[in-house]
Amino acid sequence: MIHNENIFHSKISKLFPFINEEDFPEFDVFKNNVINSKIPQGKIISIEGDSCGYLSFVISGVVRVYKIGETGREITLYRLYEGDSCILTASCIVSNSTFPAFSVAETDVEVFSVPSVLFSE
Repeated sequence: MIHNENIFHSKISKLFPFINEEDFPEFDVFKNNVINSKIPQGKIISIEGDSCGYLSFVISGVVRVYKIGETGREITLYRLYEGDSCILTASCIVSNSTFPAFSVAETDVEVFSVPSVLFSE
């Protein structure tokens, strides 16, 4: 949950202008269920086959999403930067399937995450 109202408004509202009280009827539900997390550089965020319990939005830092090829080489699919969210995670939630890749924090990363149930609604 967001414990500091000022952080919510200063960081999230600037990066994601669609999330505001006037244009987003479910604003209070969203605000009361979003989770703010800090992920250290080098931490594996998800692995292929994980369930997608949250859709995260990058507040700061860089996340690399990749697959591992048949030869064992890592193939970068894309990177997520400030203001981005993962299309594979969104697809995973909508299709009720597992995550089809790996993701790692390339730098220290801060995200806010919306529970998949709330995202689906």
